[in-house]
Parts: sequence; C-alpha cells; structure tokens
Amino acid sequence: RKDIYYGVPPGTLSYLHPTHWAYNHKLKDRGFNLKKAAEMLEGAGWKLGSDGIRAKNGVKLKFTMSTTAGAKAREQAEAMIQADWKKIGVVMEIKNMPASVVWGEYTTKSQFDTLMVGWEPTVGMDPDYTARCHSKQIPVKHGVGSNYVQYENPELDKLLEEGVLISDMAKRKEVYDRIQEILYEDVPFAPILAYVFIYGKKSSVKGYEINPYVTDITWNIQDWNWG
Repeated sequence: RKDIYYGVPPGTLSYLHPTHWAYNHKLKDRGFNLKKAAEMLEGAGWKLGSDGIRAKNGVKLKFTMSTTAGAKAREQAEAMIQADWKKIGVVMEIKNMPASVVWGEYTTKSQFDTLMVGWEPTVGMDPDYTARCHSKQIPVKHGVGSNYVQYENPELDKLLEEGVLISDMAKRKEVYDRIQEILYEDVPFAPILAYVFIYGKKSSVKGYEINPYVTDITWNIQDWNWG
C-alpha cells in the first residue's frame, strides 16, 4: 500500500471497509514473512529444484495472476507480488487482458488462477456477502451469483442465510464477525486494501461530507452552501 498507493487507502483484513459498522476489528494481521511462507511450502513437500522453482510430484509451482490491462496501480502491484513469489521459488505469470475479456467468461466461468480486482459488497452498505461466498452462488455450477472463486463452506452458508434474516444490528454483527473470521482462516480471497476515492472542492463550499458508502459524491447536495 505504501509503495504503490502512497499509504492513502487503509488496509483491511475483510471484504468490508474498516469503517463499516460490521467490520470485525478482532482480526489480527498475520504480517508479511517470506521466510515463513517458504518454510510452509517446504513442509508441504514443494522442494526447490536446480532451476530455483519449487516442484512436487513432477509438477512445478506456477500460477497466473490477471487484472484489467492498463490499470497501472494494479499492474505495479502485480510486479511486486511476482517478485516476492520468485524469492521463495514460485513462478507467477502476469496474464492481463482488456476489461471486456477479464469480466467475461474468464471470470464468470472461473477460468483464472488468481485475479487482482476490486470486490465490493453487492448490496451497498449491507454486510451480506451471499453472492460472493455462498456455495449456491457459483455461476459455473448453478448459473447464478458471483462466487467466482468457487468457495464452498457449509458453516459459512448457514451463517450467510441466518445473517440476512436478523434485524437486530448487534446480533447481526455477531454473525458477520464469525463470517469474517472464517473467510480470514480459509482465504478464498486475500483482501489487501479498502478503496479510497479522492475528490477536490473549493474551500468556499460548505456542508459537503465524506461518505464512503454512497455511489455519488453529491449524496447530501441539499446541505451544500457557499458559506
């Protein structure tokens, strides 16, 4: 975040923005440790070959990462991630394509190895993430949803179904806290940062308020004035 995004967007360990009312602040960042990552691969049987690439049962440890071509910040982030994987003997091939291709069947039919994209909750401010994580929302299997990583977890399914039926905010938060814990442990996707949009305004404009949960910066235009 510091090198590519100038430290502007906050980090997040969840699919939710850290300012969201349902964000689980009990999640603990595991940190960044290439040595430990290499040890885990070694322990799982992925041994370094003479070419510097890890392999197991004759299969070299390689994968692709894709994003929309021309997204400069993401392309730079990919290059950094690629270099880190190389340090521990893993080949990450960058496979970027036009947005129309990435967001076509390549994504909807889960043809990718990994994607670097922005995934927001599908229903605005609500913490419901059913469309992204429920096992019945895998489009390549069921024809609906946006669970493109084909993640399946019966406990999470039950919690997602329960969460949308609860109206009490405190009780809902308990459910979504657990949902975030499970996702953090299973890592069907790895959240990196929370979106931050930067806008400018004249100092004479008063009444404008920042609200990250709306789709338009003029959401409270009725309160604007010239001071």
